[in-house]
Amino acid sequence: QRQLDVVWENRFVEPDQLDAALRRTRFVVIGHVDDSMIVSGVVYHAIGFGANVLIRDGELARHLAAAHRFVHRYDDASLPQRLHQIVPLPAVEVFAEATRAYGLESCKAGWLAALA
Repeated sequence: QRQLDVVWENRFVEPDQLDAALRRTRFVVIGHVDDSMIVSGVVYHAIGFGANVLIRDGELARHLAAAHRFVHRYDDASLPQRLHQIVPLPAVEVFAEATRAYGLESCKAGWLAALA
């Protein structure tokens, strides 16, 4: 239908190459199956570079989407439509929101509360 010309390279991506790609992207699509994760380093890596996140619908996806404007849910049938519907937040806004939620000050406050 769409006649995409895609080349799949199944290889390790060096960290600097991955970081460079994340700097250039607006969305990272995360296809984890629900209940296969309770947190995702992929999410934190992506938002650390200002990328919006599309995450397969599930408990973690609902939790993150309720908390952040840069997280959007999808199911397998809706992914193509969702990609065309969502207006991504600018990278600077993603990074600012992520820093408020997960930055050093937020982590420090969380640990202080947990240890009190």
